[in-house]
Amino acid sequence: ERDKAIDTYKEIIERYPHSNEAQVAFQDLKSIYVDMGRVDLFAEYASQGQAVQKIESSEIDTLAYNAAEKVYIRGNLNEAKKAFDDYLEQYPNGAFRLNSYYYKGLISYNQKKYSDALQNLKKVLEYPNNKYSEEAMVLAAEIYFNSKDYTNATDLYRKIASQSKNEARRKKAQTNLLTAAIEQGNHNDVIKYAQNIEKSPGSSPEQKRKAMFSRAKAYLALNMIDEAIETLDILAEDTRTKEGAEAKYLVAQTLFNEKSYDFCEDEINNFIEISTPHTYWMARSFILLADLYIVQGNTMEAKQYLVSLQNNYEGDDDIAEMIKERLSKLSTDNKE
Repeated sequence: ERDKAIDTYKEIIERYPHSNEAQVAFQDLKSIYVDMGRVDLFAEYASQGQAVQKIESSEIDTLAYNAAEKVYIRGNLNEAKKAFDDYLEQYPNGAFRLNSYYYKGLISYNQKKYSDALQNLKKVLEYPNNKYSEEAMVLAAEIYFNSKDYTNATDLYRKIASQSKNEARRKKAQTNLLTAAIEQGNHNDVIKYAQNIEKSPGSSPEQKRKAMFSRAKAYLALNMIDEAIETLDILAEDTRTKEGAEAKYLVAQTLFNEKSYDFCEDEINNFIEISTPHTYWMARSFILLADLYIVQGNTMEAKQYLVSLQNNYEGDDDIAEMIKERLSKLSTDNKE
């Protein structure tokens, strides 16, 4: 019965202001107002000359923040957010504004209100190297990344990758830096971030393999053919992996593009011999072999490979359309 308790404590303070009981009553009164989230009422009472102890403005600041934090700890997130809002409104230069912005950002993040979360987390990041900096960077970077704002995400992930002492966070930052660079078509950055992952002792074999594959494709995009083939050859040593199978195909495709037809045919035949569980890339290699025969004028053999693949391939992807286009072209060319 808080109201009765408050009235009783006030009566003790007013009737026996110099007693030990008044001191205890004053402290208990303070605790009640903090629990109620009404530090403003306590401050008003104390300012009316009723206080048995001197109350500094800094203590009122602290009490107001503690009241908001208690609501948060109890799990009443909507009430807590309002309490932090009230604190910031009453104490715009308060000692706990950084804490308040962080908790508001965290509440909004957990409620999936990402725009509001980002607004508060950015306030936290205005104070460099504070106790919430890394947590705020991680949350803000994730929001930027998931909304495909790769420029801002990259800025934060760079800091996390270089500054964090948490290995899991550094690894995630490196992985997302690579993904952001790929999505933005920043091929030089892809190479750099991929190499960082490959050199990192904490990276798994799978992570290193995927990073190497990304680096190889960046080399191709930059027309760095020798570097691309060298990297793809390493990956192609194990065609049991998806990256290895695609790498084997890409080596053959690159040799075809460079008009190195003999080497291209050797590469495809080697792929057919060692095989792979990734049938899509084997099918693409058969189509490439047909393309090779077509440019060499061996259209009959090209058609045989295409028809055989058409009759036997069961995948639900773009292979059927590729075969259809080539058979149609061969049929048109023969008529002409």
